[in-house]
Order: sequence, then structure tokens, then C-alpha cells
Amino acid sequence: MKKLQKRLSLVLLISMLINLVTVVPGRAGLLQNIGDFLSLGANTVRELQTAIEMAGGETRATLEKLSTEIQSIIQLLSEKYQDNLEITVSSVDELTRRKLIEFEQLLVKVNQILQDDIRLVSSEAQNVIRTATQEAGILATQITESLKDVIIVAGNTAVYVVDRATYNLVLIISVILLGVGLLVFAWMLFTKKFPQNVFAKICSIVFIFLYIGIFLCFTFIPVTRVYAVNAMGGHVKELEQTPKSPHVFSVQPEEIVIGETKEVKIRGINLRIEGSAPRVFLGQIELPVKAYDDATIMVDVSRLVAGVNRAYLKYSSDDTGKTAIPNLLFYRDEKGVKNYVGRFADSSVAGTTRTLTISNSGESRSTIVPRSLRLTFNPLERINPQILQKIKEVNVGSWNVTEGSYSLAVNYGEKTVDTRVVTIRIPPPPKKPADLTITGMSISPPNPKENDNISVNLTIKNIGESDSGSFLVEWKPSPYSQGKTQQINNLSPGAYQNITFTHKYQTRNMYKTIATADVMNQVNEINEENNTFTMDVQVTVPRYSVRVEIYKIYIKDDKDGALRGAGDLSFNIDINGIKYRYPSSGNVSINTGETKDIWYVANLLLTPDDTLRIIMTGKEDDDVRTEDMGLIDVSHSFLQNFGNGDHEANSTPYNYKIYYRIKVNRL
Repeated sequence: MKKLQKRLSLVLLISMLINLVTVVPGRAGLLQNIGDFLSLGANTVRELQTAIEMAGGETRATLEKLSTEIQSIIQLLSEKYQDNLEITVSSVDELTRRKLIEFEQLLVKVNQILQDDIRLVSSEAQNVIRTATQEAGILATQITESLKDVIIVAGNTAVYVVDRATYNLVLIISVILLGVGLLVFAWMLFTKKFPQNVFAKICSIVFIFLYIGIFLCFTFIPVTRVYAVNAMGGHVKELEQTPKSPHVFSVQPEEIVIGETKEVKIRGINLRIEGSAPRVFLGQIELPVKAYDDATIMVDVSRLVAGVNRAYLKYSSDDTGKTAIPNLLFYRDEKGVKNYVGRFADSSVAGTTRTLTISNSGESRSTIVPRSLRLTFNPLERINPQILQKIKEVNVGSWNVTEGSYSLAVNYGEKTVDTRVVTIRIPPPPKKPADLTITGMSISPPNPKENDNISVNLTIKNIGESDSGSFLVEWKPSPYSQGKTQQINNLSPGAYQNITFTHKYQTRNMYKTIATADVMNQVNEINEENNTFTMDVQVTVPRYSVRVEIYKIYIKDDKDGALRGAGDLSFNIDINGIKYRYPSSGNVSINTGETKDIWYVANLLLTPDDTLRIIMTGKEDDDVRTEDMGLIDVSHSFLQNFGNGDHEANSTPYNYKIYYRIKVNRL
């Protein structure tokens, strides 16, 4: 009977050993493995940390809570699956798989909103983060609940999920039976109860060592407990594994603007593969990879260039100096109302007979021009690319692209592991700065005289491609005199403005007058050398038209006395060298106390340096003797306005008086 029991025990142990090599069938999965989820979660936490630094107040608290919830899920999965991160999601139980898929969707949603709005300015972004925080908390609880009753055990070639209760029961039983076996072995060894037959003794010792070895394995090698659970009919499932593979989650930016976008960031997981560097293709063009790690690939797109030339409307303006909205043609009608006639290069533009001038900033001529518009182009010259192609040594290191959608593929070796769609946009040429210049200066009156009030009219134009902003215009009457300034608030591209300064030159001379736009260098300009305008101004002496009219003479004493009758008189008149004699010949008889109308006129041209001088002498000439009638000598200076008005002058001695008027006009 005892021998039969020993044989049954041996058969049982051999059966258990056979089960050690039994493999539980598994299922192939299509989703990512556990390691992919953990990498995506870690990347998301890093993005959240960046957003936390920028956020404040309630948003910051929400982001911190979301980051904590995601980290708790990552920690839970890491502890549960330990180093077995290549387990496919499709091979885990249904509940856990469903929760992991929800976790993936949550991470993708959070990543997307952080890429679109890292500062979480919009209310939509804030709502997404709040919802994700709530969902993450619920998922953490549900995943914890779904994994609490199972244990993940890795073998040499497979990974198994085992019911925790059964697994622990096998461990407890193994420890107990191992202890019993050791006690029985010690008892038999010290009491010498081994069989006396050599063969039976050897078999007993082998059996005891085999027994102890099996339960030592059950106790200290976890995977053997899995086989024991499976042999006992407990729940054991083999989990499928897949090697780490790269995955791309996003490309930032999705729109590549030629000339502006310098690099593209590709975000994903497992992007660093041992022994193989990533290669990135835009269509058929292999782009340079600047740097990469497990979560990011930085791609250089700075050498993409536009493959098609275009013509763009910079601005249009009219005679008033006002500019139109960019890319729109316009004209002003008789009332000054601005009328837009359509977009540049639009074949459906309404007809107009206006002549418009358009600046073409591209490198080729525009081809679509309405016949009803007369357009003048000023194209830039372009080097013929065929000439460059003849020089084989020339390597520009750039790639021509056109606008549109392209596939952005990530390769390792010759294998494409992921593809995203990006858009190429070719923007208009970048606007150059403003360029201020003075296009004209005029002086009114054009030939100023000393002490004239003059007006200086300046025209300032912005011939650049950007608004100027506020700036000062200075006008200096001469290089060494104090300048006068006026402010212009802004000039749009193509716009101009007229301003006026007033001045009075007090001294005759030739003056070099200087006008300067942006005298304080407030405006960033294409050309700082065309801001100055100079003009020579000849200031001369003013001239005056002076008309002297002597129209009456009064004789106080004719020198003949009462007995001899009227005097025989004659007078010599000298007005600044213009000489007259009254009468022109002979004598005139005028009695004492008599007034006589006369008419002598002198038209003079005088300057402020001149003096108007009237000299008159008279004599009485009869048969007896000639007597002097006296001298009139009067002067009128420029300060007296040359005596403009009516006057009378007495001779010295006072024998006669003349009446005269002076009319002065400034020329």
C-alpha cells in the first residue's frame, strides 16, 4: 500500500513538471503596446509642465491636477506591468483594454489642445482641460479597480496575467508543502529511516530532492506558480508582446510658410531606434534632421524656396496722396469718393478708363490684366535659371516647392513608419520698411526780398512698403540757423503730405535752405540717405516805386514890393536828380500872397538804402536887380516810408511854399 502511494505521488509531481512547459495561447493585437501608452503619457506630462509655467490662477490649478492624475495612471501601469512594456493592449482583458483606449484618447486630446493653444487663452481650451481632468480622475479609479485582482508575471518567452487570489493561494500552499518536505527530509535523515535497499534508498533521496526543488520553484520563481495555477484550472492568460515601434502624434506647425517657417517639430513616441536614425521626407524631398530624441524630431525646412514667381500689389495711390487698401485697385471720382474696382489680377474686374500704376514686387510679370485697365509694371530683373544650371559646381542647397498639400513621412532606413499631411504656403514678399523722402520744395514768393514773409511748402512721401509712424520734419532757413519742425503722425506706403513753414529773411544774401524728413531718426527706413532736400534762396533788396507830385506854390513875398507890382519869378526843382524849371523858360509873374497851381511829377525806383530828396531854389529877376527867393531842401528816408502822403515845405528864408504828395508802392 505504501509503495502504491509513493508511485502516485511521483506521477503527480511528474505531471506538474510537464505543466511547467505548457504555454497558454494568446491573441494578436492591433493597438499600441503598454510602453507606447506610458511614453505618450510622459510626453503629455512634459507639455503640461510647460503650460503650467505660463498659466496662472484657476487654470494653473486645473493643469496641476490633470498632470497629477495622468502621472498616477502612468505610475499604476508601470508598477503593474513593471518591465513588461511590450505587451500589446489587444491582449489584455476587455475592461482594461477599453480603459486604456479611453486613456489614449484623453492624452491625444490634451496634446492637441496644448499644441493649438499652449497658454490656454480660449474658453474652448480651458473647457477641454477641465473635462480631461475629470475624465483622468475617473479613469485612474477605473484602471486601478480593473487591475487590482490580477498579477502580471513574465517568463523567459511570454508574459501572463494571473488571478491574484489563486496565484497567492499557490504561493501559500507551496511554502507550506516546502516546509513539510524539509521537515520530513530532516527527520528521515537524522532518524535513519531511509530504506536499507540501495536502489530504494537512492529513489527516496531523488524523490525528496525533486519534491523540495519543485516547491522551491513555486516559492521563489513566479512563473512556476503560473503553471501551477494553470494546472489547477485557475485563470491564466498569456499576453502578446510587440517590439517598441515609433509612432508620430503631431507635426507642428502643420502649415509651412516659405521664408518664415525655419523648422518643424514632429512629436511622438519611440522615435529613437537603436542603430537607425530617422529620415524625414516632404514628398520626394529628404529634409535635414537637426536633432531627435525619443519624443521629438526637429526638421530643418529653412531651405525650402518658392518654385513659382508671383506679382503682388504693394499699394496704390492717387493725386491726393491717400493710399488704398493693399491688393485693391481704386480711383477717386469727381467728388473725391474712393471707388474700388476689384482685386489685382482678377479677370472679373469692372471696367474703368482710369490709369493706375501698380508696383510689382515679384520677379515676373503678371499675366491676367483686365483690358479695361491700363496698368504699368515695374518688374525686377531675374537671373535666367538655365544659366545657373550650366555651372555644375553650383549647389544652392535648396528645394523648389509650390503651394499645396504634401505628405510628411518618417522613415527608418527604407521603411516608412508614419505619415502626416502638411500644407505649404508661399506668402507675399515680406514688406520692406518705410522710406521717407522730400519730393518737392517751393518758396512763395519765389524771389523774396528783405523782411518778406515767405512760405516754404514741402511735400513728404513714403516710397517704402510699410507705415512710417510718427516723425518730425525740420526746415532750416540756412545751414547754421535754428530749424523749425512739424510732426507728421503717419504716412502709409505711397502716401504723401504737404506741410508749410513761414519765415522772414531780414538780410539780403544767398541762403542754402535745408529740409529733412525724420530729423530725429524715429523711423526705420530702407534708405536714410534720401531724407534731405536743399534749395538756394536768393534774398534781395526790396524796391519801391515812388511818385512825387508837386502841384501848388504859394508866394509869401515876391520881392518886388507893393509899388512895383508882381514879381518876375523862376524856380529850379531837383527830385533825386530829376530836374525841372518853373516856368520852363522865362519868368512867371506872381504877386505876394498869391497861390499858383503847378504840376511836376517824378517817378523814382528806390531801395531802403536810398533817400528821397526834393531841392527847390527860386529867384526874382527884374530890370533893377536879381534877388534870391530862398531854398527848399527836404528829405524822406526808407524809415519814413519815403514820406508817403501829402506834404508842404517852406523855403528858407520863408518867401514861398510848395505843396506836394508822395505815393509809395513796394514792388
